[in-house]
Amino acid sequence: MVLANEAPTNPTSTTQVDSSAFKQAVRNSLYDAVNKEYLDPLTIPDDQFMAGVSTDIAEQNKKILHQDLAKLGDGDIQTETPEEATMAAYYNQARDFQRRNQEGSAPAKPYLEQIESLTSFDDFKEHLEGWINSGIDLPFMLTAGASLEQPETNQLRLIAPSPILPGTNLYQEGDPTGQMMLEAYQESAQRNLEQMGYSQEDARQYVTQALAYETNAYYSPSENLICLPAGILQAPLYSPDQSIHQPKSRSNWRNHSP
Repeated sequence: MVLANEAPTNPTSTTQVDSSAFKQAVRNSLYDAVNKEYLDPLTIPDDQFMAGVSTDIAEQNKKILHQDLAKLGDGDIQTETPEEATMAAYYNQARDFQRRNQEGSAPAKPYLEQIESLTSFDDFKEHLEGWINSGIDLPFMLTAGASLEQPETNQLRLIAPSPILPGTNLYQEGDPTGQMMLEAYQESAQRNLEQMGYSQEDARQYVTQALAYETNAYYSPSENLICLPAGILQAPLYSPDQSIHQPKSRSNWRNHSP
């Protein structure tokens, strides 16, 4: 039996050594002292904003999923449902790098040309249904599903777009990590547009405008609030007499029978 104030005869780690340094470390921070061997070599990758046990598990799961998807795509694991077969087909298409290099940015240009051809909100509305169904990024997202309050009815939901950065806290003014990631994104996005045939000036303008919107639009779950820049709520993007849908009442807009 080893008493709490006795040092083990064969310690298995430095945290088991009964020393004044360890006792002082415990007094300073029990968490740091107990997790010292894990924390000391821990580093945060450049493309991530945090590291820890949860991210380790997420990376391990991601690695396993990638391996299993590759086996499904290669036929080493047989698909059992039509959905799995479709997933494997999409995965094989995504990793067809030879085709990607041959086609370059050509498949994306029709979408960009549609966006650049918009001259009014009516033009935007004409393409809106197809864009929502295709998953193209928009200043907002619309979904429909069962209401949490009234499950027998469907609810139309207006949702803020997914942010570029992985956490809303990174958009706080003065956050050095967020600023660094936004600068890296701007450089990368501008370079991609230039490689797609846009001039340096146009590429810089498009990315600058996108980031201006990105850093000023946000969704607050605690307040159930979507904040959009004032410019988005003005013509031609929006005006009271050019709305996408004029509901009879607020309740009819929020909930409608299936």
